[in-house]
Amino acid sequence: MDDAESASQDYLESLPIGTVIQVTDPSGHHFWLEAESRAFRDFVLHKGVAPRGFQGHVSRYGRHRRFWPTSLLARWAATGLCRIELASPPANGADR
Repeated sequence: MDDAESASQDYLESLPIGTVIQVTDPSGHHFWLEAESRAFRDFVLHKGVAPRGFQGHVSRYGRHRRFWPTSLLARWAATGLCRIELASPPANGADR
């Protein structure tokens, strides 16, 4: 893991639960992910449709659920595969 990837991962893991980020691919397509509570911070689909190549992982517990681990998002951002921006803070303004 290089410095840019490590910094991206640290930033994503520091976001409070409920924070929404916007992920934009090079063609301009974007979708929104919401920070969720787990042992390691994962993100779940908040709005939109993830384009091919950005589908995330299928949860082993609820097969219909997809998630995006911070390590995957950080790698994509560090290699220029996508741009990640803060879309909104958590609704209640605090970590749950």
